[in-house]
Amino acid sequence: MADPRFQTVADELIVVASVVFRHLRNHGYAVRAEVTDFAAPFTPTMSATRGATTLHIEVCGGIDIDRLSEWVDFGRSGIGDTRLTASLPSSVQIAASTVASLRKLGIGLFLIDGENVVEHLQAVDLAMKVELPRLAKQPARVRQLLGHSYEQFDRGEWREGFEDACNALEEEARAYFARWSKTGRILVGSADGPRQMTAHEIRRLTAGQLAVQFRKIQSPTSLDIAAEQALSKINPDRVERVHRRRHKRTEARLRRNVGRHMWLIVNILRQLVE
Repeated sequence: MADPRFQTVADELIVVASVVFRHLRNHGYAVRAEVTDFAAPFTPTMSATRGATTLHIEVCGGIDIDRLSEWVDFGRSGIGDTRLTASLPSSVQIAASTVASLRKLGIGLFLIDGENVVEHLQAVDLAMKVELPRLAKQPARVRQLLGHSYEQFDRGEWREGFEDACNALEEEARAYFARWSKTGRILVGSADGPRQMTAHEIRRLTAGQLAVQFRKIQSPTSLDIAAEQALSKINPDRVERVHRRRHKRTEARLRRNVGRHMWLIVNILRQLVE
């Protein structure tokens, strides 16, 4: 497939635009050049879509923060995963303060050296607005469990951060269930009456099955009930994310729920580790 003819790119940057176009196409994006959106503040050099993500590319000879900031404001007004990346020749000198501004705004940065595209900054999902509980205020064990998840959210990888947080909740809830089962405090209802689950049985439970066993606890504490409700509430979105991540319904639902899910995970984890 031939490279497109760019109409809005300076002659000296045509090669840069072509390299970026091929790079995105080779990485599974459907790429279109200079797609006009009359609601947008400007026409990007190219727009690339892959799954639920739309990545707009601005090929330029230098960074114009004011211009890019307009696009960020536009991207934040949307409801879908919209990202923006500036692409420059690697020979262009960029001040450290400018790089810091791009990072703060969530704008990505491609530096082009010949046929090589180096992602210096990763673009983030501009329309995703999530304020997480302050990790620094959490107990040390919670910080340890969720540190990687929070780093992923900071990088705009909120879907992966949610999955990582779900894993942390499941593991800690499983350890809590096993610990109290071993003491005999947790007994679950069965056809033969209340019984004590073995460590082997507990290890084999999926997150959904673990929630069911929490529900069967005889004489549950308030934390037993809270852990069951948290696992039950979060697990449907987690399962959809794992098994149907490319479905539009999965994306829309997770975008809507992930903020409250993360608050729930943090609050339950804090109680489980006390």
